[in-house]
Amino acid sequence: MGEGVWDVKGTAIDTSGNTATADVFVKVDKTKPTITFAGDHAYQVTETVLVNCIAADALSGIDTSSCGSPLVNAPASTFTIGTHTVTASATDRAGNVTTATTTFTVGVTFTSLCDLTRSLSTSLGVADSLCAKLANASAAQARGSNTAAGNILDAYQNELRAQSGKALPAAAATLLSGLADALR
Repeated sequence: MGEGVWDVKGTAIDTSGNTATADVFVKVDKTKPTITFAGDHAYQVTETVLVNCIAADALSGIDTSSCGSPLVNAPASTFTIGTHTVTASATDRAGNVTTATTTFTVGVTFTSLCDLTRSLSTSLGVADSLCAKLANASAAQARGSNTAAGNILDAYQNELRAQSGKALPAAAATLLSGLADALR
């Protein structure tokens, strides 16, 4: 019997000659469910990573799935820079199982690092000073002056250390310093 919905008819006769007929629809499902992801793209450190999925099965329907709620819902700054893998699974009512993976990436630019710096700093003046350094480092890098850009990023990180526990929570200063390293 191939996959699909089949109309099975049968007749039974007992020893007294009585007959009964039944008509039953039987579903045969040999195909695994499908999983479709959303939100599997590139994020900047200032964004929220939101990866969802939808599991579908055209014949028997979904029995269980990890797609019921967001697979990932967190600030991009909480992930390392680079590519991250997300896995989801689904089982249909016929017992067919599928597992699928997707990826998202987290990146940082001078602009996104400045935006994150502003959001984490409790002092507008300190945030302005740090963002000015990032703008200057970006301009130096765009001119091909990578040594100058590195020196300016060093100055940014020195100011982060000086403001750690003051205008920036210590954890925020550490995070920003690590992200600055990724710009080199």
